[in-house]
Amino acid sequence: MHIPEEQLWHRPCPVCGGEHYVVLRPADYPPDCLDSAELARTYRSSSEKTLMDQLVRCQDCGCQFLSPCLRPEQIKEGYTEAVDPVFVAQNPFRIATFMRVLRRLSGELGLAPGSRILDIGCAGGAFPKAALDLGFKPTGVEPSRWMCDFARREYGVDARYGTLEEQDFQGEPFDMLTFWDVLEHVPHPGKSLELAWTLLKPKGYLVLTYPDISGWPARLLGSHWPFLLSVHLTYYTPLTIRKQLTAAGFGIRSIRPYWQTLSLGYTLSRAAKAAGPFGPLFTGIEKLTRMLRLVSLPCSYYLSQCIVVAEKV
Repeated sequence: MHIPEEQLWHRPCPVCGGEHYVVLRPADYPPDCLDSAELARTYRSSSEKTLMDQLVRCQDCGCQFLSPCLRPEQIKEGYTEAVDPVFVAQNPFRIATFMRVLRRLSGELGLAPGSRILDIGCAGGAFPKAALDLGFKPTGVEPSRWMCDFARREYGVDARYGTLEEQDFQGEPFDMLTFWDVLEHVPHPGKSLELAWTLLKPKGYLVLTYPDISGWPARLLGSHWPFLLSVHLTYYTPLTIRKQLTAAGFGIRSIRPYWQTLSLGYTLSRAAKAAGPFGPLFTGIEKLTRMLRLVSLPCSYYLSQCIVVAEKV
């Protein structure tokens, strides 16, 4: 389908600003992709909309990203209006994962109880809830009104509606700032990171997770890798995420694999929709787990996700 030119954003490389690239995957837009209801379904936390935009690789720095893609204001509209009960139903598993990870991080980094943490793209409040329970002072930012309301109502956390750029934080800077599976969704990640730098204390920490397109699961699964989604605007590797963070004034402390834990039923359901010819196999396994009442069991998985710990320099 042809998308009107005024609806498209010819995006320069988000890492180096280059405008010369090679096409890795051409665009494949469905007929309803610009319908407002479909946009809301696409740009939500549990989106399963497989990659429909053109994927390219920068000839200057090697970063892989979408260009052209839908314009940032359209993407923001989708996130703003998104309603996602499927995503928040998994919050108990996410909270448990975040508590485990945050305990480790606080030990590594010497974060004391009471430290101020800013979580960008907090969705339904799972990370702020975990941080609050561990004695920290979290603040979340989330573009979805529905998600923000859920986080406030269910967990009593400080969740602020909008994007990072729309906030006006007063008072002392933060000890740590987090992007949990968020930076790859951001239209201008360099600008967001530069703003994040200004909100951190000297030697403050930045923690983020991202799906690594160069990881062995991504290479093994190829076009069936579940993270090939139109909500992911940038596809980082350890090399390009280092370049992105260094340019924004951060020093890398570590990059390592990140294991997520969700319910077995939810994980199998997502796998079935992304696995192409192997989808019926995962669907069959999911049905079996339902018969055996195993769908609520925790399931830890690694599909090339990485966690990055960086420091303001």
